[in-house]
Amino acid sequence: MTPEIQRLLETTIDSFEKLEIVRSLWRTDGAAWSIDRLAERVGTSSDHMGPSLEELAAEGLLCPTRDHAYTAVKSHVRATSITQLLELYERDPLVVMRVINAIAVRRIRAMAARTFADSFLMRRPRRADDDG
Repeated sequence: MTPEIQRLLETTIDSFEKLEIVRSLWRTDGAAWSIDRLAERVGTSSDHMGPSLEELAAEGLLCPTRDHAYTAVKSHVRATSITQLLELYERDPLVVMRVINAIAVRRIRAMAARTFADSFLMRRPRRADDDG
């Protein structure tokens, strides 16, 4: 796995849901897919697709259409890396799945460590007449 693909997984396509969304849309010839169709492909409810679609669109990988569908932006600056990632996923999905899992575990551990550290912050108790 190249460092660029690793960065792509760490920063942009950081979940299986996002990977399947990109994979589904990248295979088309510019055809727009509805949220319902994407949700069916990913195996989740269309209600849960919003954040992933919005994040991928904000990154410039997807383009929303007027009728609440999405298309792939294959002219994206990272298109070559995305294509390489999808080819790697086709050849050896376990490699990509392991990396995504490892990234997720690191994030969870970091969040737990921050929460644990925050629990030790000394804060003075708020008083009723306290303005700040």
